[in-house]
Amino acid sequence: YCFVADTGTADDLVSLFWDDATLWFGERSRNDGAEGIRRGQERWIEKMRDPVVDLRHLIYAPAIRIEGSLATAETYYDADGHSRKLGSPIFLRGIYRDVLEKRCGEWRFRERRIVIMHSTRKDLPREEEVETGG
Repeated sequence: YCFVADTGTADDLVSLFWDDATLWFGERSRNDGAEGIRRGQERWIEKMRDPVVDLRHLIYAPAIRIEGSLATAETYYDADGHSRKLGSPIFLRGIYRDVLEKRCGEWRFRERRIVIMHSTRKDLPREEEVETGG
């Protein structure tokens, strides 16, 4: 996910989710299904990712629980880079809260909640103000 989020296309990101999945970016931005997730990711790439130079997402110590064909995971993440506009460093810290499902031998996201705990980003709207929902 991290490499795809940093450098991939919206279609690359959508391929990590089941067609009936849900992606939450914060509490107010819900993206349902492949098309909703694609539209949300296209907006995120334009408004949040592309204005950042050298963006990198890093994950730490995932706590994964598997029960049959379902898994839940909580994973701390950091994202950093530099504002293309201001040149200032950007740092975000948060948690991914995930439900993954195995279908036909393949694991993908059924639900992902991206929770931002802290952000130093000042050149763009706060996560709560960005319309990424579908």
